[in-house]
Amino acid sequence: MSDLSLSRQIQAMPKAEIHVHLEGAIQPATLFELAKRHHRLDALPAHDAAGLHAAYQFENFSKFIKLYLLISDLLRTPEDFATIVESCGADMAAQNIRYRELTFTPYTHADYQNKRLTIDDLLEGLDAGREVARRRYGVEMRWVFDVPRNYAFEQRERGYDPGVARRTLEYALRGMAHGVVGLAWAGLKQGRRRSHLPRNLRLRKPPV
Repeated sequence: MSDLSLSRQIQAMPKAEIHVHLEGAIQPATLFELAKRHHRLDALPAHDAAGLHAAYQFENFSKFIKLYLLISDLLRTPEDFATIVESCGADMAAQNIRYRELTFTPYTHADYQNKRLTIDDLLEGLDAGREVARRRYGVEMRWVFDVPRNYAFEQRERGYDPGVARRTLEYALRGMAHGVVGLAWAGLKQGRRRSHLPRNLRLRKPPV
């Protein structure tokens, strides 16, 4: 079988993806749309959607985080989150991906960045975008909320701050009725140990 035939066969297969970062999966055209919507085109590393493709070539994780934080800062309303989720659905349909589990960091938007967003705002946007994608493209998405480890260690003199994980767990439990299926530990890893994650952070279905 030629490489072209194999590529076509893979493209035609119904697929599932289980580790995709929602903010990191935003396409350049969608990023440009968000920046234009919020009058922040000057914050972009390029002047048009085509030029943004070059900025998506990441040499290391730090450069990815830099663009990720810019993207996060441009997500300011429930409608913005609906936009990126719907766009994600279109990308899934183009690749014949029927199901995705998307990692999402609610703490960044509701706590870390001063955007006056609540967890209810985030869930509203995720729900709206997922419903449009389901109806328009026939795809399904679920969410894995992650704990940003770098925020938990920002106060170096105090060591590990368990409040970041606890707040994210609260958000994940709140979101179980909105498609949240898991909890993850993410962020910059230098000098950080997974053992700092409390062992009791597990999502369980409430008793019937």
